[in-house]
Amino acid sequence: MFFKIATIEDKNKILDFYYEYYLNNKEIYKPEMSLDEWLKKLFCSYHNKEVMYLMYRKTDNKLIGISIIRLELNNFLQRYWGNIGYYINITEQNKGYGKQLFRLTLRECKKLGIEKVLIVCYKQNVASAKIIKANKGVLIEEILDEDNKELLQRYYIQLT
Repeated sequence: MFFKIATIEDKNKILDFYYEYYLNNKEIYKPEMSLDEWLKKLFCSYHNKEVMYLMYRKTDNKLIGISIIRLELNNFLQRYWGNIGYYINITEQNKGYGKQLFRLTLRECKKLGIEKVLIVCYKQNVASAKIIKANKGVLIEEILDEDNKELLQRYYIQLT
């Protein structure tokens, strides 16, 4: 695996990731969601203090995962999204890549001076919760999402 900050040269790989992820994961993304809407969801475009990282598999140069580090959190991000968002291509899930991507992202958070990471996931996303807990995530509370439809779990991870 190699892990890097996303650049414009990665655009086609990100597009491929989007189409593969979307086509195999219709329950998560409504059919009418455009690439622009998906990228806004990825970046949670409530502010622009974010860094996108990409995790590629060396053997075939396939984009396996995307993570976002939000350097500053406004009230909405503090409540519902947290410092990290991460996505493993659905065709590559259950292969240990989520753990790798999460660990690499936490390492970058520490380099960026984030001492305490807030991470939020849907309660139904058992795989994500397992990864968070395996990385010393401490559940602080469960709340309803911004639409008051699903439970979110809010975790902190102390990096120092």
